[in-house]
Amino acid sequence: MTMGEGLDVRAVVDRFRESETTLGEIRERLRALVLAEEGAEHAAMSIEGAAQRLSVTAASLDGLVTEMQVAGSRVVDALEAAERFLEGTDFNALRSEVAAATAETKAGMSQIAAQVWALSESIPNVEQARTELEAVKAKIPEKVRNKYGI
Repeated sequence: MTMGEGLDVRAVVDRFRESETTLGEIRERLRALVLAEEGAEHAAMSIEGAAQRLSVTAASLDGLVTEMQVAGSRVVDALEAAERFLEGTDFNALRSEVAAATAETKAGMSQIAAQVWALSESIPNVEQARTELEAVKAKIPEKVRNKYGI
């Protein structure tokens, strides 16, 4: 069935089918564009949030850097003071004094050890003398001992 000599229905139907296919492709491309735009909006929001957090972090780091600069300055001051102290200190004299004090202490300890040894050697003599004293006391009559507090 043709409607006229110039009109071919089959060609028109084919054209409509091609148009449908083309419209379907256009629809898919539009959906892809919409999804891409939504993704871009989401990414932009994420970037904006990250930028805000970065700004907050930078502000807090600024305060920390200031504190670190103050602390660094104090460390430098302390090191300079230590350097001045060390320049005026004669450690060799200090070492000599410590060595002399150590030698004196060792000598004193040696003397004490010798005295303790001598005392420990005399303990048996003291015990013997005590025993002899008690024997002599026993020979003194009790009345005389009480009278003189022996």
